[in-house]
Amino acid sequence: MEERCGSAPTPPSAREDHAICARALLQQCRECGTKGHQGSGFCPNCLAADFDWVPAAGTGTIYSRIVMHQVYWPSFKNDVPCNVAWIQLDGGPHLTANIVDAKKAEIEIGRRVEVIFDAVTPDVTILRFRLT
Repeated sequence: MEERCGSAPTPPSAREDHAICARALLQQCRECGTKGHQGSGFCPNCLAADFDWVPAAGTGTIYSRIVMHQVYWPSFKNDVPCNVAWIQLDGGPHLTANIVDAKKAEIEIGRRVEVIFDAVTPDVTILRFRLT
């Protein structure tokens, strides 16, 4: 059985804007080159406030994972239990996302993943991953 979270999300935040255009983008600091996805106005490394948006590789490795059983938001009640993984992006930061089209036992630390774009509504697309 596929496990996933968020079939009925709330409107995207600044952090999720990169997924709307169906391409994975990261902020890159023009001062020090640090890449991030925090959607912040400041670099977490040098505190500069000057960024470019650069393409992410779209691939990575599962760094950590859990299965959520608690319903925190009513819109997700039909999606629990679901997996939540921390992905180390190739050439980039860690990113929290779901692994789709996989059984719980297949979602192991160290497994390789690739990005997919899940159009959950006509207006909202969420960045998720699948095993490679």
